[in-house]
Amino acid sequence: MNKNRLQYETSPYLLQHSTNPVDWYPWGEEALKKAEKENKLLIISIGYAACHWCHVMERECFENEEAARFMNENFVSIKVDREERPDIDQIYMEAVQILTGSGGWPLNVIALPDGRPIFGGTYFPVQNWLKLLDQILEYAEEKGDKLLEQSVSLTEALNQSLLDPEADRNESFDADFSYRVFTKMLHLQDAVEGGQMGAPKFPMPAALQFLLRYSYSSGNVEGGDQVFLTLDRMADGGIYDQIGGGFARYSVDRKWKVPHFEKMLYDNGQLMSLYSDAFKRTGKDKYRQVVFETAAFIEREMTSPEGAFYSSIDADSDGVEGLYYIWTENELDQILGDRSDAVKKYYSVTSTGNWEKGKNILHIRRDVEVPDDLIEVKKKLLGEREKRNKPSLDNKILTSWNGLMIKGYADAYKAFHRKAFLDRAVRAGQYIIDKLFVDGRLYRTLRNGKPYIDGFLDDYAFTVQAFIALYEITFDSPWLEIAGQLTRYVLSHFHDSRSPLLFYKSDVDSPLIARKKEIIDNVIPSSNSQTAENLFRMGMMLHNDQYVDRAESMVRAVRAHCEKGSIHFAHWNSLINTITEKPYVATFSGKQKETLRREIEQNYIPDLMFFSSGEENDSEKPGTVMICRDNYCLKPVNSSTEALAQLGISAPFQF
Repeated sequence: MNKNRLQYETSPYLLQHSTNPVDWYPWGEEALKKAEKENKLLIISIGYAACHWCHVMERECFENEEAARFMNENFVSIKVDREERPDIDQIYMEAVQILTGSGGWPLNVIALPDGRPIFGGTYFPVQNWLKLLDQILEYAEEKGDKLLEQSVSLTEALNQSLLDPEADRNESFDADFSYRVFTKMLHLQDAVEGGQMGAPKFPMPAALQFLLRYSYSSGNVEGGDQVFLTLDRMADGGIYDQIGGGFARYSVDRKWKVPHFEKMLYDNGQLMSLYSDAFKRTGKDKYRQVVFETAAFIEREMTSPEGAFYSSIDADSDGVEGLYYIWTENELDQILGDRSDAVKKYYSVTSTGNWEKGKNILHIRRDVEVPDDLIEVKKKLLGEREKRNKPSLDNKILTSWNGLMIKGYADAYKAFHRKAFLDRAVRAGQYIIDKLFVDGRLYRTLRNGKPYIDGFLDDYAFTVQAFIALYEITFDSPWLEIAGQLTRYVLSHFHDSRSPLLFYKSDVDSPLIARKKEIIDNVIPSSNSQTAENLFRMGMMLHNDQYVDRAESMVRAVRAHCEKGSIHFAHWNSLINTITEKPYVATFSGKQKETLRREIEQNYIPDLMFFSSGEENDSEKPGTVMICRDNYCLKPVNSSTEALAQLGISAPFQF
């Protein structure tokens, strides 16, 4: 079998295409120089390993000999893994959105030899694809000047930031602002099934975190109730793997029943944090179960032998979406015997199927009692499922997503104090230091065991967040020191002299046709909002006013959009709420400081930061905690009960 140049890559997505008859190139100088030398247009095709429709277009178009021949003769074709190169994906996704009003993956763009886009779209059936390519070639030959004009205007638009106004230094933050945002965001929520109104439904952890935080700080129970409704419905639904744990990327329906079956590391890391926080707020055993089952899934299926985390698991197995996860009634009868009827009723299984013909997605009926032996049933079904052909695993190790998973484990440790959670978080953090942190800077991923691709702003943002979290649960100062080192690198190499907001690519990286900023929060918080939070937290903990000022300047630069955009600026809005509420810093010292910290951190206090005095003679003193807020400190105390009382909590959380 002949292979193209993608055979030398390590991305599972690119390797999937290495046997296509299309003469694919990876992104790089070789492809661009070839296009320039031969005066050929570029086909830039972008996707990711867990993308169902990417696989469909591959089968229909890129494995088609006729389509491949036409592409090879007339274009230079480049394949891009969007998870390895989000900088490239950002540019061409925005170009397609400008051209067509929408976007998605697979993302297919036609560009001039220098990379400037002229047309694009998402999925194309093979005949539409060939027709489109033929029309573009004809247009380029007859109206090349107009095509060039279009590429110039489109590239100019890509270099303009619509969301980067000048910061208003006189703008203030107040409780009324957060209330307006809260009211607007709550209005967009589904009061019956949770999440946002309509379908498809994505979990949107940042939006739920804002509602939970605001509910706590304001005393408005509606926000918390909406979060708990959403978490309950998700945990009962098909979006949650009822047998193996972990969440799929999104639900195609309003009721969270039918997932788009791929599982992403970034979702599960953030949802572990969210369910851990919700447990601290409510003590609800369902939330504990979700965290522990998700952690078990990550350990079993998405953790490397060295302790780092893989990127995703595909939706398809044997070429069929969801095949690995679905059940027929007959299968359950054969596996479970006499126990089958109760389990089928509990999981909404029918002979005709609750999804496609005869096929069932397990989701919980809330009006049915939980079977007594459910734990054993899950183990048995998981064992049977393991015998099936598994969906493919994207075993890329991405720095930014590992940061999110480390934070998930750290938050789970704060809530449950299971040493395994701490160990997994620390081990993954050490992996980043050992493998991806070289000569003072981060790399995006590894290639053949070596650092590969300069880190982007999200790699720094989520690694710094993770290292702050590791410091807070260990009080090991190197975590905070390296977080500070990474932060200084960010301010030096991602800086924009005209704005407090930061570029996505560093100034040491090879330039593209546009240098973008990531500002809008989506399923993952934007790298700018996370960096602003990091600066604020480190500034408060280390008494660094420059960091605090920079964070507030970044927030002021997007403040107007935060109110208008609500959900898509949810992480920004959480930071605004923190700034408004004046966070606490708890400084611990003495030989009992670890115990004091654990007793306090298991309570839900979102705007409380943990710091160790680091005094050399700590072991000779009793445990002490001093609570500070807004440039004043309270009397140091020697018990968690006293400290929590200073924080306004009269009944410490027990579990």
